[in-house]
Amino acid sequence: MLVVGLMFKSSSSPSKTIKGWDCIKTVSCGQDTSGDKMWGKGCFLGALLLTVAWAAPQGNHDQHLHHGKDEPHPSHEGEDDICHRLSPHNADFAFSLYKKLSTHPEAKGKNIFFSPLSISMALSMLALGAKGNTHSQIFSTLGYSTLTPDQVNEGYEHLLHMLGHSQEAMLLEAGSAVAVREGFKPVDKFLKDAQHFYQGEAFTVDYSKPEVAVQEINKYIAKKTKDMITDMVKTLDQQTVMMLINYIYFRGKWEKPFEVEHTHKADFNVDENTKVSVDMMKRTGRYDFYHDRENSTSIIMVPYKGNTSMMIVLPEEGKMEELEKHICKDHLRNWHGKLFRSSVDLFLPKFSISASSCLVETLKEMGMVDAFSDTADFSGISEETKLKASKVLHQAVLKVDEKGTEAAAVTTIEIMPMSLPDTMILNRPFLVFIVEDSTKSILFMGYKMWGRLYSCFLVSLLLMVVWAAPQKDHDHSEDHHQHLHHGKDEPHPSHEGADDLSHRLSPHNADFAFSLYKKLSTHPEAKGKNIFFSPLSISMALSMLALGAKGNTHSQIFSTLGYSTLTPDQVNEGFEHLFHMLDHNQDAMLLEAGSALAVQEGFKPVDKFLKDAQHFYEGEAFTVDYSKPEVAVQEINKYIAKKTKDMITDMIETLDPQTVMMLINYIYFKGKWEEPFKARLTHKADFNVDENTKVSVDMMSRTDLFDFYRDQENSTSIIKVPYKGNTSMMIVLPDEGKMEELEKDLCKHHLKHWNEKLSGRPVDLRMPRFNTSASINLEKLCLKWE
Repeated sequence: MLVVGLMFKSSSSPSKTIKGWDCIKTVSCGQDTSGDKMWGKGCFLGALLLTVAWAAPQGNHDQHLHHGKDEPHPSHEGEDDICHRLSPHNADFAFSLYKKLSTHPEAKGKNIFFSPLSISMALSMLALGAKGNTHSQIFSTLGYSTLTPDQVNEGYEHLLHMLGHSQEAMLLEAGSAVAVREGFKPVDKFLKDAQHFYQGEAFTVDYSKPEVAVQEINKYIAKKTKDMITDMVKTLDQQTVMMLINYIYFRGKWEKPFEVEHTHKADFNVDENTKVSVDMMKRTGRYDFYHDRENSTSIIMVPYKGNTSMMIVLPEEGKMEELEKHICKDHLRNWHGKLFRSSVDLFLPKFSISASSCLVETLKEMGMVDAFSDTADFSGISEETKLKASKVLHQAVLKVDEKGTEAAAVTTIEIMPMSLPDTMILNRPFLVFIVEDSTKSILFMGYKMWGRLYSCFLVSLLLMVVWAAPQKDHDHSEDHHQHLHHGKDEPHPSHEGADDLSHRLSPHNADFAFSLYKKLSTHPEAKGKNIFFSPLSISMALSMLALGAKGNTHSQIFSTLGYSTLTPDQVNEGFEHLFHMLDHNQDAMLLEAGSALAVQEGFKPVDKFLKDAQHFYEGEAFTVDYSKPEVAVQEINKYIAKKTKDMITDMIETLDPQTVMMLINYIYFKGKWEEPFKARLTHKADFNVDENTKVSVDMMSRTDLFDFYRDQENSTSIIKVPYKGNTSMMIVLPDEGKMEELEKDLCKHHLKHWNEKLSGRPVDLRMPRFNTSASINLEKLCLKWE
């Protein structure tokens, strides 16, 4: 039943006459938005109340029930009990809310018009994700303290099924939506329950672009309210992660329309001193009518086609304030039961009204406090991010004319993190590490120059670095078997101690990586050029070279690599197991590493060297004719291109005809983001190379939950952006002007510390799209190393 209470003044007549002379005051949320339709302090009381306490079951109940396309039809048995269980509580909430709104100082002289049912449904949907005191306060405010969550949710499930009327004469629709921030992942049960019980369809919105988000949400609301409510949402906070939306739309045709030719201009008495001219409709007919002498009030029911009527309540002159003070659901039940058919001359103004307000303070006054504070518990919506409700907005619109009535109401609840998401805008030099998470291994290290003039960022290819702790029971785990592999003719390496063998190299490889980076970055020839390298690839290649070195030559190679405290067996066995663990070949991620020996035709290396290179470094041997340098260059570049998936195609430019062997090491990685950046969000932005230089870049954008840490001591922010699989990119962003200082002191201990301190937090990440390539001749650098 749709009940709209209209209070008018009556005058005595041989046949009963109801004239809309006095006032129109509507039950809604605060401020009027209809301009000249504001008819003064006491205008008319209109409550959009559905299935209120006295709403008796309809005889032809089957006509009310419907179900979604993919939903099973709910059982009819006990549906009235389920729905009516909510009725008295919803009615109490409606009148309590009305009294709060009508007595608020800001409501003085303004229209009040609202849908308590829409507000109740929206808050009940919010309660799906609330726990503890937050949930208790929501239920207490709604009057549901004696009900269980299941009773409330099932009640609304059946109520929504019963409300769907779509006929030529009457249209009644109600539903909900969950507008979720792109990248934000609510608890799956919350989304499923919102859809099941409240018909809450979910869609994504990019709140990081508030103007676009406002347009999308208003477009959705306009569609659901048949353009009655088109611009409800004015602004949105960029940090919003979710908005709950509830809507109700009603359109009904009078059972007996008012004749347009009878509509005439008449005075509407706003108060004893104020009159306004209105279009007054007129009709004489038989209506359900009751005069309540005790409350000095007349009540009439004006029926629509179908099972819906408008209830009009008209206090005698000067009695409006007294009635407002005491009115409750019992009055409406009593009036409804006392109605009888009588002949009435009805004068009803033609009007439209719209009112909207924010309900946060009102709901707090009614006892719902925690939901809007930092003590809120919405762990049923997100277990990772602490959330609170920030706004509860409501707007309702009503139009009454000779043909019938059209009404719509919308309630929105904005939800955001208690603490605002951190923002990382990578528009200045930054550090990047690609990390293999199952072993806490960093994959990539370098120094990117934007163009040829701009120092941009450090990237590291460090695998099995020092803080990569052995996994518990790793030698028996499924994951470990997936990492380890062996060649066709090779025995499977022993799992025992594999982590120890690999991790033994980690601190030494990390030290070498940072030492090499500092040498490269401070070299005179590096000024104004890109630096990008894989210290792991260099370590592997030099360790393979050490297989054939002896005496001082071997000592110097090991000293340069930081292996002076290790034996050759420890180094070789460490790399053997590292190679086995590195190979990932999945749809989402590909990681391959290997070696080769390109031997001059006719040259015969020591057999042990070839076998050890193959056994420990997966060094496949093939012959090359270096006496034909151009042919040799093509063959070797072809091999390298194949192993790097054509990322590196012309590395070798020239070869000396006297060359007898080339050792090659390669690493290839391709990973897909766990949550891709949306291409449509990528935009042009400035990258601040230094205080005097800017370049335009394609800036990607994504807001999500990331592992994040703010290192105050080093004036640096760190974030991990995950790939599918077990790999992540670690981004390190020093504060402006702090890059040089960080580069000077950066070592493996920083990375270990940052990795331990990372924790899940919402972050608005802006990251430039880029590619880079760099070549380095290490010969002179290595000569200077000793």
